Amino acid sequence: EAGKNLLKNGDFSNETDNWNIWGITAPGEAKADIADHAIVYHISNVGTADWNVQLKQSGLTLEKGCKYRVKFKVTSTKARTIKLGLMDNNCQKWYGGEDISLGEAEEKEVSCEFTMQQDTDNDSKMFISMGKISGENTPASDITLTNFSLEKITE
Repeated sequence: EAGKNLLKNGDFSNETDNWNIWGITAPGEAKADIADHAIVYHISNVGTADWNVQLKQSGLTLEKGCKYRVKFKVTSTKARTIKLGLMDNNCQKWYGGEDISLGEAEEKEVSCEFTMQQDTDNDSKMFISMGKISGENTPASDITLTNFSLEKITE
């Protein structure tokens, strides 16, 4: 239904319920904690790939031909880029997302729209990749994320 948040616990009021916060793959190194209805990643090593440090939520239904909007707030202690993505659960099909440039210590309100071009997927996932972005300077930093929503905006 349009306007309903498809993400569960988007403000982290139930701590880490419904989120996989431990998407940290060597050589990436990070710790995550919840503070003031936000998740904070303390990244000490961004690794060698964007997915070396990731926040994920799975089990989402995305319907073919529908338009969606993802919104959230993010702040980084260093200027850098992170990646928002929506894919199938096996990471084979890309549905939508974008690279997000962050200024140093500036809160950014992200809003990204996409149309689901693939067949309806009842087990897709949304992720935020905070590891090394290919071809970019990606410093280690603390990244704070909150107020997540994923809404269907048209049929």
